[in-house]
Amino acid sequence: MPNGDYTTSREEWDKIRAFFDSRAEILNKFAQKFNLYIDKYYHDTKGWCFRFRHPEGGIGGVGIYREDDATVQLVSYWQICEYDTFTMYSKWGDKKTFAINQIDLYGELEKELRNVLSWRKEELIANPGFENPWANYTKEEWQKLFPEYPLPNL
Repeated sequence: MPNGDYTTSREEWDKIRAFFDSRAEILNKFAQKFNLYIDKYYHDTKGWCFRFRHPEGGIGGVGIYREDDATVQLVSYWQICEYDTFTMYSKWGDKKTFAINQIDLYGELEKELRNVLSWRKEELIANPGFENPWANYTKEEWQKLFPEYPLPNL
């Protein structure tokens, strides 16, 4: 089930898309250099997430979200899903808010990517209880629901 914000007005969506359109060249350059998958507006969120296969397993991501006319937020995470125990192990970075006109977008995204890649499995927190909806699928079916994200280049 989608989990986005469906209360955003058409006018606000125009601003969000204009924000990303005006920065698409630098965002695409970042993704290309580091071999990252760009997930645009996932579940109607107001941002782009750069996803990758974490070298120690699971999926990592660094996201940029337009908060309003003046600010953006960077968010990062790493998760490993263990189907057999219906447990998701995860770690989230601190949310970082920046003034839109004062951020070195490329530099901050790269710092956040390097930060996620420095995390260790021991830092992940177990989040059990995913039997529903995971158990509605065989392990093979469940694994096919997710794309094969690329390993990042550093």
